[in-house]
Amino acid sequence: APHAWRAGLGAMADDADGECALCLQELRDACATRCGHRFCRSCILQAMGMYAPTWIGRCPLCRQSMSVYSLVHVASGEALASPEVSTIFGSVYVQSGGLGKASYHFDDADDCYISYASAPEEWRLDDGAAPPKRKPFARPTWDPGARTFRGSVEWGPTSFGGHRLWEYELTFAEDFCSIVGGRVVMDGAREVQFRAPWERTFRTLTYTKWTPDPATVFGSVFVQGTEWMEMHEGIASYHFDAEDDCYISYANAPSDWLLDDGTPPPAKKTFVRASYDAASRTFRGSIEWDPTFNQASRWVYEMVFSEDFSSIVAGMMREYGPSGDAVMRHTRFHDPREYQGIDDSVLVYVRRPPALLMMPRLRPP
Repeated sequence: APHAWRAGLGAMADDADGECALCLQELRDACATRCGHRFCRSCILQAMGMYAPTWIGRCPLCRQSMSVYSLVHVASGEALASPEVSTIFGSVYVQSGGLGKASYHFDDADDCYISYASAPEEWRLDDGAAPPKRKPFARPTWDPGARTFRGSVEWGPTSFGGHRLWEYELTFAEDFCSIVGGRVVMDGAREVQFRAPWERTFRTLTYTKWTPDPATVFGSVFVQGTEWMEMHEGIASYHFDAEDDCYISYANAPSDWLLDDGTPPPAKKTFVRASYDAASRTFRGSIEWDPTFNQASRWVYEMVFSEDFSSIVAGMMREYGPSGDAVMRHTRFHDPREYQGIDDSVLVYVRRPPALLMMPRLRPP
């Protein structure tokens, strides 16, 4: 049974005054994981909140997968949250390239396809033709209990990348924010794995649920690199939580990133004199350093965002010396879509996928 592990919660409730495995204090508002470990509600939510998405993670003790949907309030036996959707149908899943670049469309149980409507010009079938804008999955099936979709793509009479048959198995997150597992097997030989975006590795496929483009930068997080990777958050990532709450995060900065007095930078460094021009999609703000950081006392930023707010495409960061009067260095922002990975003197930033920003509603304590 899906929730048979909850049968032992009665005994846990009788012993709800045990010790939290994180704070090592008496349990407060105790929560239990599927693997049987118990934590204070605030402690485990804080631990999960260190990494994106903040509602999915791994048990701090045994590293088994966990989420707010499987965490159970010991006293009530209720999960901390319930997914708002229970199916893939009516959804689209995209890679970093967005819609139409091998995006997966699940319009209905009998209408599932891959879209190549916006495929790059160099994407060609082996006969030189462009892939069809819409390539249906053959023999699609959906297993709601396992949240797993299966289907095939048949390329005959030609082939694509040297293969004629792609056989898919896709497993989705509990709240359907992304594909978290599965594989595609080509001609029964070559296999490529799917991974959750927050656990991605090289040579794997990652897909998140498509959401409409935002109308503002606020509510977004930007990390360094040409593609979002969870491990990059907290390494000088830019957080625009609200107009009056914009900051750089150093929560996961390397140990050798030190201010000039030898101390680490703060986990949250707030922009001062921040402003945003919606018409030009431009943010401006400053970071004041005392003590200095690499001899700089102030960083002055101008960031220009793409039309869909998926990246920072232009702008400049100017570093002022210890006196604050003279510019020591300046570094420009470069459009990630045009970056070739050969210029370390530029700043390249992309947004965390919006589907990984939508925190579920938690049951009240």
